[in-house]
Amino acid sequence: MEHRKKTITPEQKAAFIAAGEAKRQERAEKKKKKEAEQNAFQKSKEKERSLKSVITYLNSCDYHHTKPDPALRKSFESLLTLEDYKHYSFLYGQFIMIGLMFENCWVKEVAANFWKQQLQNGIVDMMALSSALGNGYISKKVCDILLKYYETFTSHAYGKHIFFQLDQVLQENGKEDVLQKKFVPLRKDKREAILKILKTYLGVYLKRFTEEGYPLSQEFADVLIRYHDLTDEKLRNKISHRLWELKTTGEKIPQELLSAYAQ
Repeated sequence: MEHRKKTITPEQKAAFIAAGEAKRQERAEKKKKKEAEQNAFQKSKEKERSLKSVITYLNSCDYHHTKPDPALRKSFESLLTLEDYKHYSFLYGQFIMIGLMFENCWVKEVAANFWKQQLQNGIVDMMALSSALGNGYISKKVCDILLKYYETFTSHAYGKHIFFQLDQVLQENGKEDVLQKKFVPLRKDKREAILKILKTYLGVYLKRFTEEGYPLSQEFADVLIRYHDLTDEKLRNKISHRLWELKTTGEKIPQELLSAYAQ
């Protein structure tokens, strides 16, 4: 039986060629995408290693009480980008934390600048904040940041934390200097700067008592007496109203408080 050779029309031939080309392009795109992902992963790991190396270097400088090399500033700054903050948030937080500890040093300026960039973009890094508040020394840079970004901190519910930490600093009135092996009292200008911040955040700290129905704990009573002079008229009226409200319900209110906030 004779078999006829199947003929392919020009249109079919063109379709086969187009399908083959499409598959080749698809394979090429997949290969290109895979290579791009591998390159991105490699770059990510390299950056992670670089950040860890920087943090190790700064920790070593801190341990040996040496100043970081100024020649490294640009390379440090190039590592700090907001675009990949989510990927390196912990390492960025560590950098800011250790960087803020270097007094009168370019590293502190780099750390503070990156911290401000974060805050300008609504990012509040708890590690950075805790470091800034927790070493017993509040620098002018930190004071300026706490005042300038008040709305950002309070919108993330860190206002009470800031007040509490700075209140502790004020009560301790200085810190132990490891190098000099002696206690260094808080300077007058630092105390005034901290009081300015406490005045700004006082209303937020007391909101639980003045507006949210919290009882008059010893903690609130101490703060109300200690920072009586920092209250403005609006806050003073809120406090006075709340104290008399409690008194009318039979709660015992110290006469010192009633007198201080008498209208």
